[in-house]
Amino acid sequence: MTSAEPVSGSELHQYRPRSNAKKMSKLMDLIGLAGIELIDFKIHCATDWNSSPLWNSSPLEAFFDGTFKEWQEYQTRKNFQCEHVLTLIHLRKDLWLFAGIYAVKGFTSKQKEDGKPYYLYSTEEVKGLEQLTGRAVVRFNKSFRAPYLLGEKYSDKLIVERICKKWMTMGTSLASIRSYFLSQCSEP
Repeated sequence: MTSAEPVSGSELHQYRPRSNAKKMSKLMDLIGLAGIELIDFKIHCATDWNSSPLWNSSPLEAFFDGTFKEWQEYQTRKNFQCEHVLTLIHLRKDLWLFAGIYAVKGFTSKQKEDGKPYYLYSTEEVKGLEQLTGRAVVRFNKSFRAPYLLGEKYSDKLIVERICKKWMTMGTSLASIRSYFLSQCSEP
């Protein structure tokens, strides 16, 4: 990761991509404006069907409960053999919530009671994306099942649909969260 001159958070907050469909921005462009450049990274597409067995929650619930970092760090395979993980959480159809970028610090191999291995990753959220994390809704037409993608192959396909005006707060019900994001992302 290298740094460039970052744009202030208030400038990112004012971004309104839907005002002119021809000016849709790529998520990677906004991440670059924040002074962050990703080279060796994966995109984690977190969905309800690949929920962590250690947690009794969906990735969206874990995100708004403040436990998503831990939720994501539990893996049944060595999925994060890279420097960074760009995380998206599925909202509906081809809409995803940007959930941050995490620097991979390492992992520990563990074993379940049934003898199967699992891995606990150590990650740290990359600073400077506070205006996007939990607010940027990304359009990504993902028509395949794989949840762990090579960043350089798919990063140009992550289009910012909108940046929501506010974050949801902890204690908000999942139904309220989904309703809020669906209303924010409905077609005009």
